[in-house]
Amino acid sequence: MGNPDKHLPVASSVSALILLAALVSCQQAVKLSSNQSSPGVNQPSKLPERLPEREKSVAELITELPFLEKGERLGLLRAWTRVPQHDNYRAANANEFENSFLTHEYGEMAGAYGLAALIVDKTRDADRFSLVIFVRRPANTYDLYWIYRNMDLSKYRMSRSSGDIFVEYPRDDGTNGVCEIQWNRKQRRWSCTSV
Repeated sequence: MGNPDKHLPVASSVSALILLAALVSCQQAVKLSSNQSSPGVNQPSKLPERLPEREKSVAELITELPFLEKGERLGLLRAWTRVPQHDNYRAANANEFENSFLTHEYGEMAGAYGLAALIVDKTRDADRFSLVIFVRRPANTYDLYWIYRNMDLSKYRMSRSSGDIFVEYPRDDGTNGVCEIQWNRKQRRWSCTSV
């Protein structure tokens, strides 16, 4: 048997050539991609344009909510259909807000469970947004509360932190305030209370 170490210089040379070929092809690819733009001009990468969201009714929003049992979904739909002229409303889309985060959220709200949803009155041109909550009660029933109704909420932002839903809103002095959706014992109703 021969000495296995005598083939090492050849193997190292072959490895070096393969590595060199790979580096040259990468460099050529970089040159090719940089030559596609105008010389000396840095072009920002184009972000894909946001596609307009499909409008959906509030009933469609409820129907599409994940992780709900059939009885809970039917309870939400029953609560919604009790709203006079409920067909005049649709679910809000994220692109209708300056700083959208959530347009709807199902889960815990200040110790209760239910759905918070930003909705739009299709019959109005101004002050057309509302924020409604559906609070779950026993036997798959829900009570509906209007937190904000017929307002310009385009600069408002709804968010979640653990078991609470917060709304960030613009103040008259240009700063932002924050309120939490919760049961207000003094007023005996659900509202958004400043924190």
